[in-house]
Amino acid sequence: FPGVPDAVRVVNAHVAFNLALALVALPLVRPMARLVARLLPEVAQDQPGRVTALDRRALERPDLALGAARREVLHMGETLGRMLQPVAELLDGERIAELPRLREQEARVNDYHTGIKLFLAELRRQPLSTAEARVAGDLVDVAIGFEHAGDLVSKTLYGLAEDKARKRLRFSPEGWSEIRALHARVEANLQMALNVLLSSDVESARGLAQEK
Repeated sequence: FPGVPDAVRVVNAHVAFNLALALVALPLVRPMARLVARLLPEVAQDQPGRVTALDRRALERPDLALGAARREVLHMGETLGRMLQPVAELLDGERIAELPRLREQEARVNDYHTGIKLFLAELRRQPLSTAEARVAGDLVDVAIGFEHAGDLVSKTLYGLAEDKARKRLRFSPEGWSEIRALHARVEANLQMALNVLLSSDVESARGLAQEK
């Protein structure tokens, strides 16, 4: 248009181009969504609301299956960490009202444990190398340990926190200091265990064994 500054014409052209592009592209959205859905399979789920790394299509490739199981054990350990984190506050009489919600995480840990064991049992029915079979057995052992730890946190430590709050008991300053230090040390060891599981670093594993 005569008299319209060049900058305004550039902006108008850009807006017109985007509008034209939108008009052309909008009818293609649904076909493209269907194509993407076919090309990218959905992430496997073992129960509503929880995504799992245990895709049984990976069982045909032991290396992929073991990687998936390792990720699932890591998720299990992270859930255990969320159970362990508030224990000191609970023992100090705080967050007691949250116990029902916190206890729900034990069921998630148990679900992880069951899923991992079944997945690896199915994998071990296939021909595996000695190293692959050893890794599968190690991952099962870690999952069993995490499941046992989840039981201890939920049934023992949460129960003690409830009893202490109900009876209005208090720790001595010295006792409470020791409990806080122990809690911090256990949390640090759990994180170290997850790092060892992720990295397979020998020196870190030795350090974890010494801490235990």
